[in-house]
Parts: sequence; structure tokens; C-alpha cells
Amino acid sequence: MSDRKEREKNGTFTSGNLGRRRGSKNKIPADVARMVLDVVEELGGKEALLKWASNPRNETVFWTRMVAPLMPKTFDAQADIGLAELDNLPEEVLRQMAMLGESGERNGSI
Repeated sequence: MSDRKEREKNGTFTSGNLGRRRGSKNKIPADVARMVLDVVEELGGKEALLKWASNPRNETVFWTRMVAPLMPKTFDAQADIGLAELDNLPEEVLRQMAMLGESGERNGSI
């Protein structure tokens, strides 16, 4: 057991426990990641995953459960776009924005 304090009953860290230290090693060792990649290849690799994810029943699972966890939690970005240009966004982009909890309405309210 480590010298780090436990968590509170609600799951938050107790005072003095800041969680994982900056620069610490990945939680999943490289050999486990390699094993997962080997299994993916045995199951058909990229082509099999593409076929599975192309099924409308699986697409949401692909984006929300497989891709989203791999994305950074935060990032800095700037967009040089005005509200008038939002009316020209493709319907698919607006649908994805709505799925992410953003306002996808075309009335300019974001």
C-alpha cells in the first residue's frame, strides 16, 4: 500500500492527495497495449473495425466509447468564424454538435 491517503466516501481525494503525479508512467503498460493491438489484428484489423463502425447501430458507440476517451480532455483552439457563417455548416456538423451538448440550432444562438 502506498503512503498516499485514501478517498472520501463520495470518491473525492482526501486533503493532501493530489492524485496521479505529473509525468508518471501510463497506466497501461506497453506490453498490454501491444497485446490489445495483436487481438485487433487477429479480428480483422482496420477493415473489420471500419465495417463494424459503419453500421448505424454501432456508429454512436464507436464515437462515444472508443474515440472520445482517446481525445484530450481540454485543448486550446481559436475559430475565426462569425454567426452568419454558422448557417452554412453542413447538417452533419450541426447534428454532431447537438450530440456533444452544444446548441446546433441555425438561429445563431450558440
